[in-house]
Amino acid sequence: MSKAHPLILIADDHTIVRRGFKNLMALRLPQVKVEEVADLAALRERLARTPRPDLLVLDLQFPDGNGMDILPKLCSDPLQPPVLVYSMNPARIHGTKTMKMGAMGYVSKEAAEEDVVTAVNAVLAGRSYLNPDLALRTARASNTVEVDTNPLERLSARELMVLDHLLTGAGVKDVAEKLGLGVSTVGTYKIRIYEKLGVSNILDLQTMVQLHRKAVH
Repeated sequence: MSKAHPLILIADDHTIVRRGFKNLMALRLPQVKVEEVADLAALRERLARTPRPDLLVLDLQFPDGNGMDILPKLCSDPLQPPVLVYSMNPARIHGTKTMKMGAMGYVSKEAAEEDVVTAVNAVLAGRSYLNPDLALRTARASNTVEVDTNPLERLSARELMVLDHLLTGAGVKDVAEKLGLGVSTVGTYKIRIYEKLGVSNILDLQTMVQLHRKAVH
């Protein structure tokens, strides 16, 4: 760590997640101070004030929007802190995309505590944190001719967000309300998802996702 008492801001809409993260930091990194916000509106307001956090730990889904939308702008602004994405979304799918957007690291909420601490330490020290699953996949991809073997990687960040909601059984209208999008827009995303994955119904979609999210590669 470059500072004796770095400030971390965690943005997550679940109280239990914020509390668990703060407790972990208090136990493993007691020199760190942690602040918290529960939605994107509060996040924007906090980032506009000083002192600036030394690290932003960011979830991807909030009641008032999603982290994917603000990630590129945050990461391209030199006045904003480096971002460590902390999400339930699969690292193999969302991790690569968020790091291409500028995030310094990606950690699943299912990761071991040691991995979370390692990720925080790395980003606070100015280093990227490559999730073990992503590191393994990157190493294997470099030794193979066919890199794009997972059809889920054909989906855009927004399509992935829509996909996650569709998999819960939510209809187009419900997804539109949750993501703050128009019904016709979500309908278009749904059509694109089906076309890119080569499926025609929700059962085939669920099967396709289960198959490729469980794949080693």
